[in-house]
Amino acid sequence: MSTNTWRRQLQDFAGTSTSRLVRDDVFDFFAGHVDPLWTRRRLLVEVLALHPVGGEMLSLHLRSHHRLDQTAAGRHIELCAVIDGVRVCRSYTPLFIGERELEIGIKKIAHGRFSSWIHEQLRVGDHLEIQQIYGEPPLRTLAATQTPALIAGGSGMTLAMAMLYDFAERQPTQKVRLLQYARTAFDLVYLDELAALQQRLPQLQVFFALTQDQDVSTPLHGHFDREHWQALALPDDSPVLVCGPARLIDGVREVLRQFGHRGELYVEAYHRELQSAPEGATVTVRVQEHAITSTTQQLLLERLEAAGLKPAYGCRQGICMSCTCRKTQGRVQNALDGSISEEGEEDIRLCISRPLTDIDLSL
Repeated sequence: MSTNTWRRQLQDFAGTSTSRLVRDDVFDFFAGHVDPLWTRRRLLVEVLALHPVGGEMLSLHLRSHHRLDQTAAGRHIELCAVIDGVRVCRSYTPLFIGERELEIGIKKIAHGRFSSWIHEQLRVGDHLEIQQIYGEPPLRTLAATQTPALIAGGSGMTLAMAMLYDFAERQPTQKVRLLQYARTAFDLVYLDELAALQQRLPQLQVFFALTQDQDVSTPLHGHFDREHWQALALPDDSPVLVCGPARLIDGVREVLRQFGHRGELYVEAYHRELQSAPEGATVTVRVQEHAITSTTQQLLLERLEAAGLKPAYGCRQGICMSCTCRKTQGRVQNALDGSISEEGEEDIRLCISRPLTDIDLSL
């Protein structure tokens, strides 16, 4: 048994045996002087490597002291950092999760506080925290005879890559089509990694489509349409996973509807534009003993944070469900699709909900 293994086992024993004697924060403080990643319950990770993978995507190779939850590909992690004294968390899809290491890709988003900090200030040796690993993995019931299509653009390529690595590990004979969208050839990501994957996954076929460039080496251009679906040459019952911006999601849905697609469709949208807000009337948001004045144009998560409350959150885009809470009275508008809730009790996502009337929340 290696020295590192003995050391980890001793540390794990120390953390467990003192759990009733020493508070978690006290234990973490003193243990951190021995190993910065040694904590009792918090899952800290160290940055082992940073490297660009094309476009504005940066790959982070991370190491953990604790054993990681090696769950099926396609789940999400909530990654946290302290930026200018404020704890900020965002959700990402890891490309892989090993026993004590993982890799994630983070695309720099214009005006994105977390992604900009990662690209501009994070260094090898720095520490981040994983708040949680969550979500249901897609395409787990895939039959051996089926050929899935993975359609991705922008940050959505991290989910596609996670699925490809999983296929290469578990089902190296799996037939699979990948269609990656990017604005220009410069924005294509993971090209070297895809070339290496095709050695491990020989029945992988890769297609590229550029929405702005007319690169002669790329036969597909523009946004997803009937021609692009036909280029994949798949039967109408093939499973389809599409991950990317809302325009890509909507385009795939419409084309598959036109073709009478009968297979499983899994979608995951990033950066969907919010619907326009209603008139800015003043309402009251009641949270336990707090009565907070808001307008019908404000998102509930942002308003509660501005009032000094600290509700749970993750992606802040209506994807991860981390900010779900119980509304016991009043009506809210879903800022993604414009739908309006009923008056009674229901679960809502704070990050995409606007209050239309006085409301009561249970956090």
